[in-house]
Amino acid sequence: MVQYSTGVLTTAFNFSVSHAVASALTVSGNIGFRERVTTAGGPATTTSGIIASVDVVRDLASGSGFGGITYDAAGARTSTALRLGRTLDLPSGSLTASLEANRTAGSRVQLLGRAAYQRDLPSGTLTVDLNQSLTTDTFDQDIKVSSLGINYDQALTSSTGLNLAMNISRSEDSGAGVAATFNRATASATFSKQLTSDWDMQLGYRHRLSSGSTVATASSDSIFLTLTRNIQFGF
Repeated sequence: MVQYSTGVLTTAFNFSVSHAVASALTVSGNIGFRERVTTAGGPATTTSGIIASVDVVRDLASGSGFGGITYDAAGARTSTALRLGRTLDLPSGSLTASLEANRTAGSRVQLLGRAAYQRDLPSGTLTVDLNQSLTTDTFDQDIKVSSLGINYDQALTSSTGLNLAMNISRSEDSGAGVAATFNRATASATFSKQLTSDWDMQLGYRHRLSSGSTVATASSDSIFLTLTRNIQFGF
């Protein structure tokens, strides 16, 4: 797989295998190689290495339990992560929660959590997702991202629907303390309607707000109208 974004070229190769050890227990493994060439911000730099992981999933009476370990030597610094989690089937939805201990070479162990809740309503769905993760920016700086997403879908009629969504996120340095901090928030309301069997329409409003340690606070408002046509080809 080859991916390219502004100033970054990533090439990755992966091999995966999965095996059902027992009727309710599955073990899967992945090993691969990733190379990233960065040209943004100065002379080209290359980081590469092996990525490997082992995951275990066990089916339980009302959901499943899962865990795994990941080793990543393809970045500027080697990291190891251990995670444990649980999914729970509820009478009208589901809940997933997990905890991850991540250790990057030269840094302290960081605890990251995630909780995702979905509730099925009579004619809609409500989801809440709270997530923390670690990533790297184009300068190979360690970044911690914390986000909260709330999404509500409501069917108004057989051909119309309403979506309300909000997302709040914060990215900050998680290593040497030199990366900038950014805060972002987005709220939107979208009305959708199936005009014909081929045409769909979406009309909505979106508000964005951003701030950071190196940028001024900025906000924007937009109204959008989208027409989509579904085309099917017969072969």
